[in-house]
Amino acid sequence: MKKFMKANNQPFFSVSLPTLMVLAGVFLIVSCNKNPVTNDEKCKETEAEGLIVPFVDAFPSWDPDGSTIAYVHSAQSAEEIRNGNYQIWLIEANGENNRFLRAGDLPDLSPDGNWLVFKNGQIFKIKTDGDSLTQLTFKGSNIFPTWSPGGQWIAYGRSICEGERTCGIWMIDKNGEQNHLIVEFGRFPTWNPITNELFYLMRVVTKNGEVLGDYLWAFDVENKKYRRLVFLTGKNFDNRHLNFSPDGSLITFTSNAQIWLMNSDGSNLTQITTEGGMHSSWSPGGSQIVYLKYSNPTLCEYKEYNLGEKGDGALWIMDSDGTNRRQLTFIPSGRYQSY
Repeated sequence: MKKFMKANNQPFFSVSLPTLMVLAGVFLIVSCNKNPVTNDEKCKETEAEGLIVPFVDAFPSWDPDGSTIAYVHSAQSAEEIRNGNYQIWLIEANGENNRFLRAGDLPDLSPDGNWLVFKNGQIFKIKTDGDSLTQLTFKGSNIFPTWSPGGQWIAYGRSICEGERTCGIWMIDKNGEQNHLIVEFGRFPTWNPITNELFYLMRVVTKNGEVLGDYLWAFDVENKKYRRLVFLTGKNFDNRHLNFSPDGSLITFTSNAQIWLMNSDGSNLTQITTEGGMHSSWSPGGSQIVYLKYSNPTLCEYKEYNLGEKGDGALWIMDSDGTNRRQLTFIPSGRYQSY
């Protein structure tokens, strides 16, 4: 509701008390005749306000031999929070041996399966047995680290466009050296495991701040060349979390709280989840995908939203065409913190 202010503390106009009473009566009549906005209409309006992401387990990363999946667990009790609000856990792909590794967020397993890069304020790496913790970045707000196919480089996003470092996609070597900008304002980096190109999204926004969609780009690290591939818009106007298939031919990504599939050139867009999904990672053979099941409730629905009842907020595994879904992690039904 807009407020009409006074200039220099003087009223715009003055009226007598009787006139003011008449005007108030007219306003009440007009207000009563106007159809009120219903709760259903309010809920529909909130659907365009952005994602609500309640989860307990998310951001999976499948290791190269197929046996283990790293993921983020959101602490849900005072006892759990002692180990950090967000924690990195490891679980076998068959659902067994679920165990805590350390505090952290956004894990990505190295191509040899021996190291894990993650965010914990800054970008760190650690061996999967918990040894050799190493800090790689020391400035800025850095997110979504991801290993290059050869394990020499780590690309990551910088989310704050202030200070001495530009926001966008940066790259640093595995020892924390040669840190440099790849592209300003780029988002959600991922590597093509065959061509060694770095793929990313570039958001398209009008002068009025309206989001139109995202361009998919590829950067040839060796030849320092950029390629613009496809514009994702319409049903795909809110896109995140790119991830390549092991053979480099397909990309999964999150769009409007569903998981989609496309060819590596951006063609043949196909939605492969129907009950909600985010944060996908491929099995080494390319036959399966692990992901967060997430139904994207509206703000009104979120008031009565319980995770766990339908497996929402937990990790699931499905075939690469979206069939044969099975739940990997399990959480009690109830109200949970949102990410």
